[in-house]
Amino acid sequence: MIDSGDYQQQQRAFAAHIRDPDGQPAPEGIESRRLAVYRRLVFNNIKGFVEEAFPVLWKLWGDDKLEREVSNFMVQHRSESPYFIDIAEEFLDYLIQQRQPQADDPAFLVELAHYEWIEFEVAFCSPSQLHKTLAEGVPSADTPLAVADTARVLQYQFPVHQIRPDFQPQQATEQGVFLVVYRNMDDDVKFLEINAVTARLLQFVSEGPGISVTELGDQLTALMPQVPRQQVQSGLNDILVELGQRGIVKQRVQP
Repeated sequence: MIDSGDYQQQQRAFAAHIRDPDGQPAPEGIESRRLAVYRRLVFNNIKGFVEEAFPVLWKLWGDDKLEREVSNFMVQHRSESPYFIDIAEEFLDYLIQQRQPQADDPAFLVELAHYEWIEFEVAFCSPSQLHKTLAEGVPSADTPLAVADTARVLQYQFPVHQIRPDFQPQQATEQGVFLVVYRNMDDDVKFLEINAVTARLLQFVSEGPGISVTELGDQLTALMPQVPRQQVQSGLNDILVELGQRGIVKQRVQP
């Protein structure tokens, strides 16, 4: 009968060697060829998830650098989740917390990685059963609103949605960049660049799910006292129609 303590110790040694074959000794009794095959299998699975979740970062780094980063990730990072679907978030945590900045790192690296992770996360998140699509046209004054669970309102210093190998900005923008990453009615992940007012509007809705169109207009009017209430309401109606059509803002249903 195998002692449970010895078995657990062997499993820990096995996992440590798989993560760091150069720094951790191989467990006794396992053929080195088999260890190498398993190590490559685990490495390729993790690398595949990173490539899928961070396609622009992959293009900027290239295969060789990406492989080095994945190897460092396996050595340095201790994942909080056992699920492969969470590897993207774990890799983002590694970039923020463990990875040492390098001289050739672009200033936008972490923001770009966060943006790409958000796109990946939105693709797999589940919509709320308490939300339904806004009716076509201008919503009524008492319509309770909510930001869709499949939408994320974001602010960055760099235009991360435009970054590619031939466009790598060196300086942050003065005003910042406001974006919504969302899943549309066809379940495609999209982004929408918005202004500061729309971002604040979405913040109001996010912080007060069920807020009515009238209440939202009141908050926006208080935010912009120099603008006539009728003009604020007209602009709000136009914005809500667009956000509703995109599936970013929905009607909240009482449970």
